[in-house]
Amino acid sequence: MNKEILRNIIIFIVLILIVFGAWMVLSSSAGFSAEKVGGFSKLFFKQIIALLVAIFMFFIGFGMNYKVLSKFSIYLYFAAVILLVITLTSGSTAKGGTRWLDLGVFSFQPSEFAKVALIIHLATLGIRKGEKLRLFKTGLLHPLIFIGIISGLIMFQPNFSTAIIVGILGLAVLYVAGARFLHLAGTIAVLGLIVGFLLMTVSHTRARILNWFNSFISGEGELHYQVQQAHIALGSGGLFGLGVGNSQQSNLFVAEGYGDFIFSIVGEEWGFLGTVAIASLFMLFFITSILLINEVEDEYGKILIFGLSFNITISAIINMMVVLGIAPTTGITLPFISYGGTSLIIFAYSVGVILNISHDGKTLTFNRNSIMNKAKEIFERPE
Repeated sequence: MNKEILRNIIIFIVLILIVFGAWMVLSSSAGFSAEKVGGFSKLFFKQIIALLVAIFMFFIGFGMNYKVLSKFSIYLYFAAVILLVITLTSGSTAKGGTRWLDLGVFSFQPSEFAKVALIIHLATLGIRKGEKLRLFKTGLLHPLIFIGIISGLIMFQPNFSTAIIVGILGLAVLYVAGARFLHLAGTIAVLGLIVGFLLMTVSHTRARILNWFNSFISGEGELHYQVQQAHIALGSGGLFGLGVGNSQQSNLFVAEGYGDFIFSIVGEEWGFLGTVAIASLFMLFFITSILLINEVEDEYGKILIFGLSFNITISAIINMMVVLGIAPTTGITLPFISYGGTSLIIFAYSVGVILNISHDGKTLTFNRNSIMNKAKEIFERPE
């Protein structure tokens, strides 16, 4: 399968998810927006503005030679670190964590940017180190420190779920870059014990985990209620759904029905078949990205495609697991579908970079004369 076909599949999938997401945000946020914000479409219009910015960032990623990223990867990384530090000292606190920077016109979640900056820098380090990455002290330890700094800063917010995702992303990228599996497995074992201990020391996170665990044992707890409402939404949809705009659970029953739990509203309005279709699109996106890797010759491009596509896919998987009650609530959005500007913009940029790699890093240029000549060819009538 050639690159053009794979590229078109990715574009088609992302377009479907974005258009579907915009519609679902309108449908799932109307009740909450009318009751709490002062207009049924206010959240929807905010999402449309974010979408326009996301489209702009997509063309930035698509139009700029991806190889330039390797030259500036360390600067992107330190920019992410600085933003995370500023978030800890001056960020907005909500839901038990300090994760947002209030920029007046809009809020920005630096951890989403940090994930992509880390992927870019780890890919750069992987290429520079080459075979040394198979050695622990002189190869793997260096990039592990970079992962640890980002994960640690996010953990202090506290945002353990995103910190864990950063760790998984980083280790996966290093494995694709050439790190030995045994070294990574040992790292996971040690870090798993440390993170497990830290999870139990923070009251906010400990309560989430214990409530989630208790929901399986006794069916009680705050978390159980939240997920129970999502399950009611999923169950109400049946096989084919109640129809677009006919959700009842989005009317202040499902918490974050337009955000983190929008997948449950998808199930209510579009049914079991709708949820399977969305999950299948994310899987098809990742499989297509992996197939695209085999068509790309540049090793740096291959690592970037894997890291950026894996970031999108694992976010989708974790979000759906939370809605289904398989994992504790995390605050991870459903890519391209959930309400939220930062994730939408970052994911759109990531897709742009992936497509640029498939074009072998060719920059997107617009030649006025060539456009005018092409227009004349199309509209000029033969004599």
